[in-house]
Amino acid sequence: MSDDHNTLRNIAWKDLCPWFLILRVFRLALSPSVLLLASLGTLLTPIGWGLAEKLLGEQEAAPPAIMVFPALDCPLLDWSDVPQMRPAELVTQAWHTNVGGVYALFAQPLTQMLDRQATFRGFTHGALVGLWNLAVWALFAGAITRIAVVQLGRDERVGLRDSLQFALQRYGWNVAAPLFPLAGVVACVIPMAILGALMRLDVGVLLGGLLWGLALLAGLIMAVFLISLALGWPLMWPAISCEESGDAFEAFSRSFAYTLHRPLNYLLYAAITVGIGLIGWLLVWAFASVTMETTYWAASWGAGSARVEQIAAGLQDKSGLLWCGTGLIRCCELVVRVLATGFNHAFFWCAASAVYLCLRRDVDRTEFDEVFLPEEQHGSPLPSPHIAPAPASDTVASSSTGIGAEAAGDAASDTPSDVN
Repeated sequence: MSDDHNTLRNIAWKDLCPWFLILRVFRLALSPSVLLLASLGTLLTPIGWGLAEKLLGEQEAAPPAIMVFPALDCPLLDWSDVPQMRPAELVTQAWHTNVGGVYALFAQPLTQMLDRQATFRGFTHGALVGLWNLAVWALFAGAITRIAVVQLGRDERVGLRDSLQFALQRYGWNVAAPLFPLAGVVACVIPMAILGALMRLDVGVLLGGLLWGLALLAGLIMAVFLISLALGWPLMWPAISCEESGDAFEAFSRSFAYTLHRPLNYLLYAAITVGIGLIGWLLVWAFASVTMETTYWAASWGAGSARVEQIAAGLQDKSGLLWCGTGLIRCCELVVRVLATGFNHAFFWCAASAVYLCLRRDVDRTEFDEVFLPEEQHGSPLPSPHIAPAPASDTVASSSTGIGAEAAGDAASDTPSDVN
């Protein structure tokens, strides 16, 4: 009888704890290609806010200050205040900067449009900003989620060029996917708006009272669309990047089904994502802050602390070499700040891809590695062996030899054998 008490067996951690996949997101978000895509999107995002304000002629409700930097003079993160913050304040700041800040970037324009007290300018401002955010991140987030689903699911790497090409091929679906549930909302709003116009009259109010049951039914339909959009839109672009068909309808149906069928799983994965995101933001902030502070500290040994403080605070004189040098210094600092803020977007979309793979496995029993790859990414097939035709002389010779051998064999069979 064999003794196997000391046999060490492997543990399938992916089957036992599928949420371990989210633990790989932090490292993936710091990869150069993902961080570059997120930083480019971070640079382009505030342009839409400025264009909308100039187009409307006045400034509407401003987005969170941490998301917008109109010029080099506005810091992306308030580095000086963080060391003096209490732990609760630090966690709140990290939440509004990392996962919560990225979510608010897309949710705030919609909430601005849904405000009953919003003016026409406010509604238009929210619509323009929301469309701009959608147009920008449909490309960059689409490329990020493509890199994430392939690397997290199949442990394979996708280059920057291939990810951008894939995102461009499905750019239309990336734009249309979040708008798909909003189309259902608009379909319910049109008859409600007509009823609301009639309710300006007293007889219209009576008619509205008679039809208010149907109006509440339309409100229920709009609530379903809006709640499914609020919960499931981060999963739409990973679905488009992961599945073979990858259209807007499949993205909406999958995000709606996964959040509806596994709400507790979704909540667990979201909580893990937020926890890792907060820790990751603190590490990235600390690294960027120490980098900038040590640079000023080393320069102060030669320039003096007073001079360095003057340069760090920004000079009031807007002419001369001094101003140009200070501007170049702030441009270099801006690169660090953009990369630090770009990490938030990189982490958010990589985490959304990991959560999508986990929920797809929970609901559809689909393994992580079942990620669509175009045929050209599997490598070109091996060439079929090509046999060169034999020369004509050899063919004739072999044919004649074969015929002669066959004739000799027939002759030998016809010859009677000797009998002893």
